[in-house]
Amino acid sequence: MSRSLDAKQTMALTTGDRESIRQQARSRGIGNGLLARACLRYGLLRIDSPEVEELVAEEAADERERISAAGRGNIARRWGAKDDNKKER
Repeated sequence: MSRSLDAKQTMALTTGDRESIRQQARSRGIGNGLLARACLRYGLLRIDSPEVEELVAEEAADERERISAAGRGNIARRWGAKDDNKKER
């Protein structure tokens, strides 16, 4: 079965996840993208399993925390800069 690969998807990975993909792909003699596609298809075939549901919930919680942390950092920089400007006057 030959399928055209006509769509691209980019995603952020942890350094550890990226290295794991590289190592696993290398040990199998295939490229990173091929391994990632196979893992994606495997996961999609089992999307309703409790294990996948748990992983999705963990990733969603991690993403919310990353977004909150970035927001807190931006607020601190913004308000910190305003406080610094007041002190200079």
